[in-house]
Amino acid sequence: MQRVRAFLLGIGPALRAIASISREDWANKLRHWKDEFKSTLQHYWLGTKLLWDDVRISVRLLVKLANGKGLSRRERQQLTRTTANIFRLVLVAVFIIVPFIIVPLS
Repeated sequence: MQRVRAFLLGIGPALRAIASISREDWANKLRHWKDEFKSTLQHYWLGTKLLWDDVRISVRLLVKLANGKGLSRRERQQLTRTTANIFRLVLVAVFIIVPFIIVPLS
């Protein structure tokens, strides 16, 4: 109960601090957030394109392996790295998707 009371009493000073920020400061903050958002989207877009290129190359390497040919050290490293990246992506997707699937149906 004391923690709730302390939290509620802390809201007032926080709101006063927010209200005291000037319009220019808000504009700067919003511009910064917008730039960060765009930068993050660009980062993930480029990463997705690079992963797609790596997957295409790895498919060619798998076909080469299936035909009984050997891989060079560099090709083997490329295939291992791409496979590891795909497994990481699947794990992250599970952590993101599963909580949204398990919702109460009532």
